[in-house]
Amino acid sequence: MHAALERWNLKAHRSIGDLARRALDRLLAEEEGDAPDPGLRARAAAETGRIVDEILRSPLPARLSSLSILGREVPLLFKDGQGVTWSGVCDLIYRDEQGRIVAADYKTERLEEEPGPAAERYRAQMQVYVEALRRALPDETVRGEIIFVRPGISVVL
Repeated sequence: MHAALERWNLKAHRSIGDLARRALDRLLAEEEGDAPDPGLRARAAAETGRIVDEILRSPLPARLSSLSILGREVPLLFKDGQGVTWSGVCDLIYRDEQGRIVAADYKTERLEEEPGPAAERYRAQMQVYVEALRRALPDETVRGEIIFVRPGISVVL
C-alpha cells in the first residue's frame, strides 16, 4: 500500500486501486520467485482490495488532494545529542493551513481501539521525523501526524 500511496495521483482517486495491484504483483514476484503460492496471492490481493475500498470510502482522498504536498517517501537522516544516528523515510511531508510543515506517516492497520491511543505507539518514530525536519528547516514550525488510511483518520502527535 505504501508504494501505491507514494505514486497516487491525488486528483484521480480511483487510480490507487491499479497502483496497489501493480505494487502487490511486483512484491509477490520478488518474494515468490519461481514458486508462486496461489493461496498467498489470493489472500494478499483480497486484503489489498479491502484496504483500497476502505480508503476510497473514507475522507482521505479528498483531504490529501487538498494538501500542499512538499514530498513523499522523503529520506531523513540526523545524529542526535547522544551521537546516535537516526534514519528513516517519512511517507508524506506537507504544509498545513497555518503554514506549518507536517511530517505524516501512513498506517494501514485496522483500528481496534480509539485512534489517539493507537497513534501513541508511533510517537517515538514521529519524534525522530519531526526532529530531523526541525534540524533541516530551522526557520519552520514542524509537527507530526499519523494517518490511519483505512478510516482516513489523522492524529496529531
